[in-house]
Amino acid sequence: LRNTIQAARAMPEFVHAPAPYSGPNVDRLVQLRQKHLFQCYFEYYKGHLIISEGKMQYLFDHQGRRFLDLIGGVSSIAAGHCHPRITKAIADQACKLVHSSPAYLNEPQALYAEALASKAPRGLDRVFLLSSGSEANNTVLNLMRLFTKNKKAYTLRGSYHGNLVPITNIGVWNSAVEKGRDI
Repeated sequence: LRNTIQAARAMPEFVHAPAPYSGPNVDRLVQLRQKHLFQCYFEYYKGHLIISEGKMQYLFDHQGRRFLDLIGGVSSIAAGHCHPRITKAIADQACKLVHSSPAYLNEPQALYAEALASKAPRGLDRVFLLSSGSEANNTVLNLMRLFTKNKKAYTLRGSYHGNLVPITNIGVWNSAVEKGRDI
């Protein structure tokens, strides 16, 4: 039984050797974090973990240890790390155009909007593209208030909703922000 449990805990083989870490040590990173980052950031684990590389669904620490990434990231999608198709698409697009205002026409934006709209229910054929979940949640909150005239919003307790002021008032990061009276 012990061998079965240990085998179940083992991760599958994965062929990747992370590059040697040559950055600052743990103490220096902690010092920099305390000095230059707001204290709303915290670690979910005991001790300190320097993540120095990611590949597919795995993260690697400064000692080369492999971890299954079950968090993904704050304000980002969980698409894995350095997936060959994703990194190639990003590199190809970055060689052409990194960013363009919606004030201009461009092929990727129009084709993406079409693809996204095709997934929505009939009648919902327009999209509003934003850069982050914070912006999306803030826009939804504003639209909800505009069209319903209701100022109350319901959210999941303890969940992350973004870092714009109206959104921090309803999320877990609101300890240093005065809660909105109508949220």
